[in-house]
Amino acid sequence: MNVLALDLATHLGWAIGSPGMNRPRWGSFKLPSTGDNIGRFTLAFSVWLTGFIAEEPVDRIVMEATVLPDKTQRATLLKLYGLAIKVSEIGEGIGIGVSEVRIQSWRKHFLGRASAPPHFKGTDRRKWVKDQAIKSCARRGWLTDDDNEADALGILDYSLCMLSPSYRARTFSLQPQFFDKGAA
Repeated sequence: MNVLALDLATHLGWAIGSPGMNRPRWGSFKLPSTGDNIGRFTLAFSVWLTGFIAEEPVDRIVMEATVLPDKTQRATLLKLYGLAIKVSEIGEGIGIGVSEVRIQSWRKHFLGRASAPPHFKGTDRRKWVKDQAIKSCARRGWLTDDDNEADALGILDYSLCMLSPSYRARTFSLQPQFFDKGAA
């Protein structure tokens, strides 16, 4: 079963693999800057995704659930939710299962924690999480070009662990182990 993992964003990350793989494949794709033109933005994504699936056998698509801050601009909100809708629509149209993964779930699995330690503030929190995703990939020998690819690989790894007990058993030693300061 080939799983395509997507970190949906204007500069999206993707990763594809299966439980028996030696190594996943990954990359990123930058969608065009379209301002408030939502239709052109989601059309560009649809063309990319259908082209990708036409060249790669995909049995399931897993995407990070869309979570946006309260003060997100309307165009950004529509674009990002539009990407999730397009994934669901395309999957449904060609008979591929589609599911969402909560950001906290894949991060806790892949990074050892769902968010940055509390002493990180503001944008340093985001940077810490993105750096940890890249480092977690590097520990597995997956050298990424950016955090979009690293996030997609984290989503893929988590999804494969949930879908395949044999993959989970084979990769368990790669999962980070974090303990509280007071733990023995």
